[in-house]
Amino acid sequence: MRFSSICGPLPIARTPRPRVGRPFDGRAGGPSGRRPATVFAWRANRAAALVVATTTGLAAAVSGAPASTARQVDPAPIRLLHSDAARIVVALDTPRYSLVERPAGGPGAVAIQAPRLAASSEPGRPQVPVAAALLGIPPHGTPRVAVTPLGEPASIDRVRIAPAPSPNGDAVEAVWADPGARGRPDPSPPTVMRRDARAYAAGAAYPAELATITDVGWIRGQRVARIEIRPFQYHARTERLVVWPRLEVEVSMDAPDGAGAPPAARAPAVGGPPDAFDAIIDASLLNAASARAWRVDRPREVLPPAEPPTVPADVQPVWNIAVAEEGLYRVTGADLALAGLPIDAIDPRRLQLYAGGQPVAMHVEGEGDALLNASDAVVFFGRPTASRYAALNVYQLAYGAVPGLRMPRRDGAPGLAPAAEAYTATLHLEQDQLYRSDYPRPALDGTPPEPVDHFFWQQLSAPQSLAHTVALTGVAPGAWAGRLSLALVGKSAFPTQAPDHRVRVHVAGRQVGEADWDGNTSVARVAFDVPADLLRGPTTEIRVEAPGMPGAAYDHFFVDTIDLAYRRVFRAAGSGQLAFVTDAAPEQGIAVDGLGEAAVDLVDVGDPRRPAWVDGADVVEAGAAYRMRFRDLPGGGRPYRIVLRGGYLRAARIEARPAAGLLAPARGADYLMIAPAAFHAALKPLVDHHVRAGRRVAVVDVQGVYDVFNGGVASAEAIRAFVAHAFAAWPEPAPSHVLLVGDGTYDPRNRLGTGPATLIPPFLKEADPWLGEVAVENAFVTVSGDDVFPDLFLGRLPANSAAEVTAMVSKIVAYGATADVEPWQRKLLFATDDPDSAGDFYALSDDVIDHHVPPGYTVDRVYLKRTHADAAAAGEALRAGFMDGYLLAQYVGHGLITGWAQEQMWTGRDVRVLKNGRRLPVLLDMTCMTGFFSDPRLFSISESAVRTAGGGAIAAFSPTGFGVATGHDHMNRAFADQLLGGGVRHLGQVVVGSKLALSTASTGYRDLIETYALFGDPALDVRVPFTAPTATADPGSTEPPPPSPTAEPVEPTATGAPTATADPGSTEPPPPSPTAEPAEPTATGEPLAPTATGAPPESTPTPTTDVKSTPPSHANTATPWPPTATATQTARPSPTATAMPSPSAPPRVTKRYLPLALAHRRSARR
Repeated sequence: MRFSSICGPLPIARTPRPRVGRPFDGRAGGPSGRRPATVFAWRANRAAALVVATTTGLAAAVSGAPASTARQVDPAPIRLLHSDAARIVVALDTPRYSLVERPAGGPGAVAIQAPRLAASSEPGRPQVPVAAALLGIPPHGTPRVAVTPLGEPASIDRVRIAPAPSPNGDAVEAVWADPGARGRPDPSPPTVMRRDARAYAAGAAYPAELATITDVGWIRGQRVARIEIRPFQYHARTERLVVWPRLEVEVSMDAPDGAGAPPAARAPAVGGPPDAFDAIIDASLLNAASARAWRVDRPREVLPPAEPPTVPADVQPVWNIAVAEEGLYRVTGADLALAGLPIDAIDPRRLQLYAGGQPVAMHVEGEGDALLNASDAVVFFGRPTASRYAALNVYQLAYGAVPGLRMPRRDGAPGLAPAAEAYTATLHLEQDQLYRSDYPRPALDGTPPEPVDHFFWQQLSAPQSLAHTVALTGVAPGAWAGRLSLALVGKSAFPTQAPDHRVRVHVAGRQVGEADWDGNTSVARVAFDVPADLLRGPTTEIRVEAPGMPGAAYDHFFVDTIDLAYRRVFRAAGSGQLAFVTDAAPEQGIAVDGLGEAAVDLVDVGDPRRPAWVDGADVVEAGAAYRMRFRDLPGGGRPYRIVLRGGYLRAARIEARPAAGLLAPARGADYLMIAPAAFHAALKPLVDHHVRAGRRVAVVDVQGVYDVFNGGVASAEAIRAFVAHAFAAWPEPAPSHVLLVGDGTYDPRNRLGTGPATLIPPFLKEADPWLGEVAVENAFVTVSGDDVFPDLFLGRLPANSAAEVTAMVSKIVAYGATADVEPWQRKLLFATDDPDSAGDFYALSDDVIDHHVPPGYTVDRVYLKRTHADAAAAGEALRAGFMDGYLLAQYVGHGLITGWAQEQMWTGRDVRVLKNGRRLPVLLDMTCMTGFFSDPRLFSISESAVRTAGGGAIAAFSPTGFGVATGHDHMNRAFADQLLGGGVRHLGQVVVGSKLALSTASTGYRDLIETYALFGDPALDVRVPFTAPTATADPGSTEPPPPSPTAEPVEPTATGAPTATADPGSTEPPPPSPTAEPAEPTATGEPLAPTATGAPPESTPTPTTDVKSTPPSHANTATPWPPTATATQTARPSPTATAMPSPSAPPRVTKRYLPLALAHRRSARR
């Protein structure tokens, strides 16, 4: 267990084993009645060592490779004793542990270090070791936990356990300070040890339960539960630690009435490959063999998919009418004809209007003659979109078999009730000039912040102020008070002071109020009365001031929105539309003056989906203008629109959309490629590549996805809804791969004015403990159950143009064009930052090299300030090494959006000029921010590497946010174990397997499961040059090793229990790794020839800076589903994986440094 900070562990000595002091003799306070020794060791009864079935054996079983001895690893901390549909029994023998001083946790504070156990992660609460595992469980019922302690617990008094660290938001301040330096480590500590006072004052034991189920979810058709066993319990009030030597835990299923029997075990499709996830699931579950019987094809039997908000199928196709603002719109027949609507051939009475899949009432002028003329028009009430991903809302006009919904009419003839003289008008003031994803912050107890869009007007730091002048129209006479409301978000926070923010507000130069609030975890809403005399002029100034909070060292906060409510007379101003809301009253008349003409329309928009015409209003001349009188509905409080004939709004865009065919296609697909229609032609070589490999490919227009699953409005949630629908409802077998083709930013509405278009949006979600909202690509494929476990393999090609798609596709196709083993495939790069207060990056990298790289590889080390004196020397060595080629290139250390290390030893500028041809590495970034592709101003280094034409990298597995080095280390070791030692060549399997490895570690790594993204093709077969051996059965388990999906289960052989070899550089075991999906052969069995060259077209632009520029616009043209998506499926032969040639006697791992002189010699040779 290592305590971590952003991108590296806190400065704790890394030793092969925890430090051990003299044993405690069991007497309170030690032999002399004092506190026990600061470093304490205790050993429980340990069961015999185990051999864990690794992916090495699983991959070989699938591929038919010859058996050999599996690599031995540390025994799993949790052992399986029994597993069937009624109960699952596991056991934990508590390992030797140590107490180590932790001064940051307070005077006398210590931390518990136990090999192979993770650490609890509730911020501010005592941090204790825990063990976790994933269990497969039946699809129905609720898992219940019963714990049986075995043996007498050890008790240690007067021990002060340090709290689990809390993220320190100030550590990421440098991310936002300078766009050119985003992602730089901040001098502020990334984590702080801040005790939760209530937790440390509690008299009960923490954790309260010795074992619990922390997560229940689905991995495709396998229901899983994460069990966490806590052998350490701490009584904070009495400072007493209790350690249980052995715990047996039984998990039983509380099945609901009528749940029925579990579905039968699923068998692979005849003649086709097994589900690519089967091997991953088998390797990730402690009880894989029995859990396989509870696996279903798809969990739709348990979790039926929700119906998409789509226009009914019998009214296809549709015309998307885009609107930008709220108001009444008028679309003429001539407008519709230009958009392709055959106005001469339809009956306008059968026109229907939808918003978000729901019918909307409209008025069709001139439909009484059953003809739609060019001068006729469709009138409807439109509203702006609430989607953060789109600037325009969409109303879908369709032609159906029955008449559409029409606007009703009601009588509004004025009666005898007195006419109201004024109403309350509200000015909403908002300017999005600043984006801060990290505010508001989560609360200390983990409570998520209030949902906001993270765009703010301005940051105020005392004594700054924000002044804004507003224009006021028709201010009512008389005595009344306005109301000024502000939405504010605290930035600074002082735990020892409350409140710690103060705001002072002035209107027309006079102070109208002052308010205090505390913290930075919520939106503060303050309001003040404003005397009417301050609002009489045509304009007035509102000034928001940060005067500073007495006692606080500083006061920073954000201004979000300002709303000013004032009394306004019923008077129209100029042409256009007048919107107002009447006051609540039992009965009242309304008189509106200042109308420019008598021909006006009055509409009650109280129900936006069914607005009503108001007939009978009295319009008379009143001087140089006109006056309208009508009767309000009883009760009042109704919103109305008065529209002059020339005041109707015009649609921003009208576009014909064909039927997408996404709900119930005749054929299913293994691979979903989602892209703008303008990119489909450039994708064809990649489609052909995968079709020849035996995959069914569907190329889907992203606008078609929006049309069917979100009423035509762009959103990331619509893409996920489509993936979920295809997974649950398309013909079997269910899709297993998803490729998103297109770049995107966190500002798809271009509120900051930076310009780049969002072609495929990122899935923005609160997931990063430091940055808050980040791009969570994983969310696109968490479609089976409400959990973070990915259910499909996902990748993204971050293209901004068709030329960039062509460049990336060319690299992918050329990469797999030959099966020959080339020298670069046996080379690995391990690069690191130099150690600092965040941790020893050299040691983390060396640990992976020494214990997770099998024989046969040559390792290049480029360690900043160790193997190379400075960033320039390291960069030169990296450039030479990349030109020679690597199979895998990994980096450990601090990261920027645009490069590696604060010193920028390797940047996007370096990557974009690489011309390493087909010698393309898979990049593995164990750092922060290098995959932050959603920044609208900068290109991340990972997307640049994948996008570079004729060079760079073939794929990159990189973070879109921050992270902790212990979590990175888990993924790093799991990635190496699978790809290098486990023979798993399928990149998507390696990625998902690495993420699942985190689920058996601390829950504090959940953010890494969500924020790590794959740039590249998830179906890529990495050109690993060696064949993997098979697994040996675990003699400590009652379960056989998972069988090949194409073979009968193999019974375990009776063997002795060999001693596992521990990893001396790690205190946790390597996580289990998934198996490789068998290579899918072509119809002829011959190697594929590339369909596109590795060199980009001459017209392919190559960016030379990290700054994003506005890409050319690519309209989503309406094209039918490509033929590749519905091509006739040919019978697939039984898969047989052909291993790449390997040396008869693989050489030992060659570990070498890459000196600058060698880099120069290599350059000279070229």
